[in-house]
Amino acid sequence: MRGFVFIGLLIPSLLLADSGWTSAGKVVEIIADSDVRFRVKIIVEKNPSQCRESKWFYRDYLSSGSQQMFATLLEALTENMKVKVYVNGKCGFKGYSELSAVSILAK
Repeated sequence: MRGFVFIGLLIPSLLLADSGWTSAGKVVEIIADSDVRFRVKIIVEKNPSQCRESKWFYRDYLSSGSQQMFATLLEALTENMKVKVYVNGKCGFKGYSELSAVSILAK
């Protein structure tokens, strides 16, 4: 039983994050590489997850809808549009918030 408690203490950010929509913000960087996920930096005022990296988000390539989210974020970057992302309550890769939906706002 002590092993389970110890593991829980090592990864509290995976267990304690909140979910919800961020405030609207500008996409300033997208990193797409051969890793298992893409990463995106969005300058937001509010991120309900409270993850360590409040302006960085990620999504696994193989997750449902990830291609559509990537395309939406890329469009927002190239068109200088604001987006909101829905964080699902998981702080994962390097303390980034995992996103599960993207909303693009008109100029």
